[in-house]
Amino acid sequence: MAETFRRVLTKVGLEAAIRSEWARGKLRNLLIESLRGSYEETTGQTAEEQEALKFQKALGVSLLPFLDRLVKEKPQAARKTVDFAFQWSDDMRKRLAFRQQGLMAPDTYVIEPTNRCNLHCPGCYAASIEKGSDLPYELIEKVDNEMRDTGVLEQLARGVYRLTTLPDFSEPDLVLVSKKISRGVICLISALAYYGITTQIPHFVYVAIPVNSRKPKLDYPPIRYFWYSEKVYQAGMKTIQIKGCPVKIYDIEKTLADCVKFRNKIGMDVVIEALKMYWRGKKTNLDKLYEYAKINRVEKILQPIMETIVSQ
Repeated sequence: MAETFRRVLTKVGLEAAIRSEWARGKLRNLLIESLRGSYEETTGQTAEEQEALKFQKALGVSLLPFLDRLVKEKPQAARKTVDFAFQWSDDMRKRLAFRQQGLMAPDTYVIEPTNRCNLHCPGCYAASIEKGSDLPYELIEKVDNEMRDTGVLEQLARGVYRLTTLPDFSEPDLVLVSKKISRGVICLISALAYYGITTQIPHFVYVAIPVNSRKPKLDYPPIRYFWYSEKVYQAGMKTIQIKGCPVKIYDIEKTLADCVKFRNKIGMDVVIEALKMYWRGKKTNLDKLYEYAKINRVEKILQPIMETIVSQ
């Protein structure tokens, strides 16, 4: 409970630290305390571990100037660094819990259901196997259940699992949606949150799908669907990697143009805030933004808003 409170407090403190040197010092101390606590709980039993602990503490102190600069100059990277630190802390505690139960959690879990292959790639060993073999479904299900029951796997949704010892996804719902909805593209407030240009916390995953698509049936996570014409759907789409998983999302300028288009759905205050945060950033491309606005037929709405923001 105390660790959860510390995590929430640290994330709130990070937003304040971006603007305040005093808050940066408080944030830094909270983060170091959390890392030190998790490490001391899981090490220190042998002379080698004691020496490693001493080195880790010294390394942490040497990184303090880097953390300060990161928060001031690269706030988005600082957010991800804080997330990683807490993920590492949780991972250490999970491994200790497994060790106390006499369990060793694997770092990699690979099941090869079949060695049959019809691709015939040059040099591949599979081509030399005349009769392929398959793992029985019952055996695969048995292994999955054992891994889940021992806490090695956790079930995210039907047919979707992950190792509990892996760091948590920064955007777990985005990965899940991308796996389940092949033509879905992350958009609007979910995309704004990914790019760090909103203070909104999305309570849904905002997903764009082609206009003639049927609404997918997915129980989790909660999703808001937006049907895009083919031209609007294709414009600005790109694929990012989240922990090695491909996720389709619109680029930042297309996201902003879409927000203007759907301003009555998400709120004009959200749109203006995102445009202001985008303008304050160092990487702005107004030509690209206006190009997408023209595709969305909102160029005349966007132009006076941006002129006001730029003149402030």
